[in-house]
Amino acid sequence: MRNFTFLTNNVDINKAPENFMEMFLYQAYLDDNINNIRKRDLRDIKKSLLAELVEFDEETPESHKTWKEKEIDEKMMLEELTDVYFFLSQMINYLYSNSLDIFSNKTREEKEDVLLILNKEFFIGDCGLTDDKKDLYLDLTEEVAKRRFDIQYIMRLLGHFTFLYGYTEEQILESYYRKWKKNIKRIGNEWRWFFCKKN
Repeated sequence: MRNFTFLTNNVDINKAPENFMEMFLYQAYLDDNINNIRKRDLRDIKKSLLAELVEFDEETPESHKTWKEKEIDEKMMLEELTDVYFFLSQMINYLYSNSLDIFSNKTREEKEDVLLILNKEFFIGDCGLTDDKKDLYLDLTEEVAKRRFDIQYIMRLLGHFTFLYGYTEEQILESYYRKWKKNIKRIGNEWRWFFCKKN
């Protein structure tokens, strides 16, 4: 895994990640093995994260689709929220690999320390933010969409957002791992391997 060799020896990808740090590493492994048609940049990742937030919203009782009656499927809600975590991980990995935002002007060791701090600080729970799910959703999408965003604030918003919908860290990590395994199987089938020749 590019740029993440300092922790890969401690990760067993045959089981679910035990914390968010491991989730970042799983995501780096997945991303390093996908051959994108064009180089992916931070704007692509942010757009993906925003798209998944919209898809999650559409599964909730607070959906913007007020004209549409839909039965709420908790399993589908969790799956869509898990997709948000895929792209949050991808965003953090991108910032790390490109020495941006909280990783700028830092040595590799200092960047590793920042990752460890992010892992320690991030939690799913009451973060003292609004309990209005619609307002929190808008706060989260607005922060992600900013050109100059605060990744720590995004993580705080997402942790509180996840808490408001009743999901735990264990549920997110287990759901992430199930989806991650499916995505790994898609490489070479639906998705192109990194080592494929381009036409």
